[in-house]
Amino acid sequence: MKRSVLVAMYLLSAVAVAQNTCSYTITKPVSACFNTSGTLVALNGQSMNEGWSMTAIDTNGVYWQLFNFPGLGWAVPADSISQPNGPGTLPLSFSWTRYYPPAFTPFVETVTSVNSGLKLTVTLHLCKGCIWVHGTMLRGVYFNGYLGSSATSALAYDQQGFALQGPCPGVAPDIGSIDPFASCTGPAPALLGTGVVYSNLGPWQRFDGDPGTQKFTVTYKPF
Repeated sequence: MKRSVLVAMYLLSAVAVAQNTCSYTITKPVSACFNTSGTLVALNGQSMNEGWSMTAIDTNGVYWQLFNFPGLGWAVPADSISQPNGPGTLPLSFSWTRYYPPAFTPFVETVTSVNSGLKLTVTLHLCKGCIWVHGTMLRGVYFNGYLGSSATSALAYDQQGFALQGPCPGVAPDIGSIDPFASCTGPAPALLGTGVVYSNLGPWQRFDGDPGTQKFTVTYKPF
């Protein structure tokens, strides 16, 4: 799908360094820490440079993007955060309501446990009755080591590692080289060095002015 003009890219870097610090901890089923932007800072003692991006396209092919990679200087702090059972426990949720243009807002990320891992689910939708007709989201981790992928997981390893399970997993040199609207083509060639392991929701289209709710779920399992 051709995309012509970048409408807005929110590079909220002024306070990103401070926001890529451990703010909300989890102790079971694995130890983990999240920053105030809802991305992983650590998983089982391993540092994580994790984040996500959202892209929406309108009827003229104009597109809007929102990047949330605090470790790279792009931070999108949540408007509200909830850990109802107290520090170290699940569930943990992050909510965004104020970003403009509001192609996706409001949207919510919920962190729960699954089979010795963490399940991260973002619930989002394209705004009803507006110009945005296609949308997608991808989530990934910058990592230095071995990076590979299969039909169900992207893998990162250097002394210890993790599997990122989700739709259309892959490996890329950097986030900018990933086409979020590309068809899923199967496992990508492995990399040795610095790159990104990721999962891509893939595009969905608004029908009759109502896109319905989308849930983008990934699972992190350390090994």
